[in-house]
Amino acid sequence: MNSKRLFEAIGNIYDCFINEDAEDIAAVKDHNVLRPTRVSPTMKVAIPAAACLCVVALGAYALLSRRSTLRA
Repeated sequence: MNSKRLFEAIGNIYDCFINEDAEDIAAVKDHNVLRPTRVSPTMKVAIPAAACLCVVALGAYALLSRRSTLRA
């Protein structure tokens, strides 16, 4: 399809279809608005503490498993 035929095809769309689609898009945009969530002060401390605990546990596991393979 060349550009002239495409332009004619787009130009022959009825306005009622365009308005109907525009209303649907506006309704979807209003519904999908992202709202920021609040993080409680407790969670601001608990999440990094849990991450540090996981790192320490992983390091301890790695050290203990390394010792057991050296003794065997």
